[in-house]
Amino acid sequence: MNLILAFLVRHLSGIWSFGFQIDKSVASSSNGGDALLSLSSENLRISLVCDRRQLSMEFSPIDSQATFSIDLIRRLFLGERELSALLDDGYGTFLSTNLGEVVELFDPSRLESTVTKLEALKLVRAKEMFG
Repeated sequence: MNLILAFLVRHLSGIWSFGFQIDKSVASSSNGGDALLSLSSENLRISLVCDRRQLSMEFSPIDSQATFSIDLIRRLFLGERELSALLDDGYGTFLSTNLGEVVELFDPSRLESTVTKLEALKLVRAKEMFG
């Protein structure tokens, strides 16, 4: 949990101004401290996971089972293939700069278009990885 909280403080200290609240928190001592922290706003849920001391982040529309990893979100913005979905300072800087725009992607007026684009990027990523 400490790694997740440190990432939040370092890169997303302004997340609360977008209406996010902690809605789930789970921590264990296994594997050096596995943890999950889920933050939700009116339209978006962001899940941060620490698994074997590696961080990941997923974005989900509130009323959907669809999930999109941080690499797909940044790829949607920059149009560039990401080499990893593990959360690092590069993703932190991206989020610090673009969190408002990321949140807007999941506004109900844009949600259908956003999900369609992200699902297409999932397919592209799978073809790149597995042929």
